[in-house]
Amino acid sequence: FFRQLVAIAVVLCFTPSIKLAYGVNIGAGPTVTISADTTNQQTFNQPDVTLTIDNGVTLTKAGNQAVVAGTNSTIIVNSGATINATGNQAIAAQGDDITIITNNGTISADGNFAIKISQTTNGIITNNAGGVITADTNTIYANQSSSLTITNAGTISVASLSAYAIDLGNATGATITMKNGGLVIGKITTTATGNKLQFDHGFG
Repeated sequence: FFRQLVAIAVVLCFTPSIKLAYGVNIGAGPTVTISADTTNQQTFNQPDVTLTIDNGVTLTKAGNQAVVAGTNSTIIVNSGATINATGNQAIAAQGDDITIITNNGTISADGNFAIKISQTTNGIITNNAGGVITADTNTIYANQSSSLTITNAGTISVASLSAYAIDLGNATGATITMKNGGLVIGKITTTATGNKLQFDHGFG
């Protein structure tokens, strides 16, 4: 059980491609690849879609919600790639079950919520070594989620150390695992019980 772990900044010694344009209905099961810089919002209107942002590609949405996930969505940000919203919610996954986000690049919001994954079930966020997830406030927001898993070997940060890097709100059954080299800069908070913060140092 944990309630505000302040300013954790600990280095631990963890089918063919098609283009997806805004509002396009995608059939179940495709792999969607963004291979050139774009300012178009990416919206999943079908379940079971995988979106990959290629190495070095930037997806920047003016305003809110650069990516709007759907049920059983998988979002992969490759090394050197960026998903950014100049407003709030670089990735909006509110109310969507089994959203899987794997970050090797940068996910950022100039306002609130780099990732908003509230009211979801069995979500998975993996921030690999070299990955950055950052926002002005509430970088990862997961209020009312259930069984969320966050694994961090990169950096999760918030602009102000008085703000929340990870805000679970009243989420239940969440597990945050800090891997080797993982940094969380800012607060981690929850108002519920049954959530876990664990450290995987690679011993044994």
